[in-house]
Amino acid sequence: MQVDEELHSALRHEVLWRKMSQPACKRMAGTPVLLVDFHLRNTEWWNWIAERGPRPFRVPEPRHAALFRNATALVREILIEICFVSLASPAAARLLFGMSPTVIEIAASLSGMQMDKIVGTFGDQMQLRWADNRVFWRGFLEAATGDLDEDAIADVHFQSLQLLGSEV
Repeated sequence: MQVDEELHSALRHEVLWRKMSQPACKRMAGTPVLLVDFHLRNTEWWNWIAERGPRPFRVPEPRHAALFRNATALVREILIEICFVSLASPAAARLLFGMSPTVIEIAASLSGMQMDKIVGTFGDQMQLRWADNRVFWRGFLEAATGDLDEDAIADVHFQSLQLLGSEV
């Protein structure tokens, strides 16, 4: 099977990804951080998509568009969660999502219509978080799909918090 270029980094562990079942997803549902990113630290990009600034000189290419092509409802739910948490608790948004303060401010002010427009126009910009971190994703997928104990899952959760801490 020839892997599409944009999926290359996401599918490095293709055999493990193929083992991701509903029980595996439930097993890892307690991961304490969002495992996707929506340019949540890119102030210039968010100013542009919220129509508060000019188009950035370099617009990021969607790296994993194919992963989220048919996931409009998921992208919408994630964006709604990002916006609500940003409004309710900017500190929590920064901690949970690794968002910059300006992006938190923008997300907190978005209307439902603006969110729908962003999802429809820019939903393909959603990407796997830390997609190039082979060690994290291999450990995550092994913990999700293997016969590893709860300590292995806790280790993956701790590692995700460490990675998040390195961003903030």
